[in-house]
Amino acid sequence: MSNATRTDEPTAFNKFLIDLRGGRTSNDLTRALSDLASAVASTGKPGTLTLTVKLKPDKSIEENGMVLIEDTIKVTRPEPDRASTIMYVNTDGGVSRQDPKQYSFDDLKKVPNE
Repeated sequence: MSNATRTDEPTAFNKFLIDLRGGRTSNDLTRALSDLASAVASTGKPGTLTLTVKLKPDKSIEENGMVLIEDTIKVTRPEPDRASTIMYVNTDGGVSRQDPKQYSFDDLKKVPNE
């Protein structure tokens, strides 16, 4: 029998998170949350931060009570609005910033001063 103390209390999630990958997951989440908060504040749009934790039984030794834990962090940042550009469609289907119905000033002649 093991000398380890057995407890039936569930592990607090914050303790689990700090222990996960030696604290790297917690650090990654902290940075991701900060970056996401900045993006949400600057765009005025929502974003999401998702932590997925996957537990798999360790089948290398039967009934050893160990699990392998994998985590994935997914950040969906809000995208800033992109500016629009007004263009005109000509009779051939081409687009241009120049209105094809508007006369051009290129053909004007300078009138000399008298």
